[in-house]
Amino acid sequence: MRSGPGTNYATVTTVPAKSELLVCADLFTPATYEGIKGNWRKVNYKNKIGYMFDGFLAPVTTSAQTSDFKIAQLLIINKILAQDISKLDSVLTYLTQVAIDNGYEKIIGPPLEDKESNFEQETEVVAEEEKTPEKEEVKEIPVIDFKMVTEAYNYCGDITELDPGKLWYSIYKKGNEYFLKRTDILILRSKYSLGTGLEFDIKADKGEKPTFLIQSSKRLDTNWYVTEDVDFFVRNPKSLYPGQMVEIYAKDPVADIHNVTLFATGNVTNVGLCPEMTDYKIQVTGEMNDDLIVQNLTPMFTDLGTCGIPEIFWFGDINQDLYPDVIFLSTGENGLSFTFFVSDTRKNNVLYRKAFEWFNHNCE
Repeated sequence: MRSGPGTNYATVTTVPAKSELLVCADLFTPATYEGIKGNWRKVNYKNKIGYMFDGFLAPVTTSAQTSDFKIAQLLIINKILAQDISKLDSVLTYLTQVAIDNGYEKIIGPPLEDKESNFEQETEVVAEEEKTPEKEEVKEIPVIDFKMVTEAYNYCGDITELDPGKLWYSIYKKGNEYFLKRTDILILRSKYSLGTGLEFDIKADKGEKPTFLIQSSKRLDTNWYVTEDVDFFVRNPKSLYPGQMVEIYAKDPVADIHNVTLFATGNVTNVGLCPEMTDYKIQVTGEMNDDLIVQNLTPMFTDLGTCGIPEIFWFGDINQDLYPDVIFLSTGENGLSFTFFVSDTRKNNVLYRKAFEWFNHNCE
């Protein structure tokens, strides 16, 4: 390959016999070499631009079937990449395998250009210098901070974390559905004490009796519901023993890609009211950001309860990202402990983060 249409131009590169390259239709300087008449033509070989004598070149014979297959593949690639360029590698890997399976090993090419090919233009084309791609700006997904409490009387825990001036919502049940609405939280000194310290009554200002209350750092859409399947915990375990699992949903009890599965692992060494276990873990698995994730939730529990197996208190999509959030209840000698997990879509290779713990312990 020469830098110009003639042997007097500098050599750009050497093209081995039987190599494939792109050839411009325009004819340049006529010439005869080794008794063969032809013309110099502009060519592209492995992204290098130059000139070659076409008397030593022969067209590649391509069947219509192969050509149609290639065009179809490239159209698929363009359609997908127009929506999400990050899927390039996975798309090419899949289509290459399809091509191989159909006997077309070398027909996968780059996406079709929106403009005409460089070889169909009259102006001279000079290879551009390789540019370092700019880093794609990663947008941070804002984290919503939550606190969760239940209505309580004679509460003797720390109330300094509860700010009545923040955004509070009531999660209440009506029929077989849960609803969410704005409310105010009241924290009042208990009229009668059960212990020796300060005790408080915590409740919603008005309206239906809530299943629980949440404080949110961001305003939530109150056009919201979660359908309760009345037989859900008849068909599924509420407390997960080793080997048991349950699929939970965000809004309605239907199959959905955002559903996740809670399951427990471990070894039961002795049965009883509270079975003796070793290596007990509560785990969750589901698909998020195109990845199948398995996460161990156990290290995020402060209290697993007397028997070491908390129960599912409630689940549904509180942070409104289509994934179910879940609250566990641990019952112990000192009272109740609630552990609130919310889904985490920030591409951290996890499904959940612990949002809050609420302890409603005995005051005696």
